[in-house]
Amino acid sequence: MRKVSELYKAYLRGELFFESLNNLFGRTITSNEVVLTNEPSQHAASKGTPSGHPRIMRFNWTKHVSMLSGV
Repeated sequence: MRKVSELYKAYLRGELFFESLNNLFGRTITSNEVVLTNEPSQHAASKGTPSGHPRIMRFNWTKHVSMLSGV
C-alpha cells in the first residue's frame, strides 16, 4: 500500500488525476450541493476508493466560489 505522502508526490509530478467525476468527490464538483456524511462508503454517490487509498472516515465538502468585480 502506498503512503499518502507518495500519492501526494505523484500528484505534484502530474501522475495522479481523476478519471471520473461519477463519485462522491465528483458530486461536489458537478452540483451545488453540500456533501456531508459520517459514512462515506454508504453514501449514494460513493463508488469506493482506488487501491492503496487511505480509509475515509467522514466526508464534508462545500463548494465555495468567490467573485471580485471592479469598475
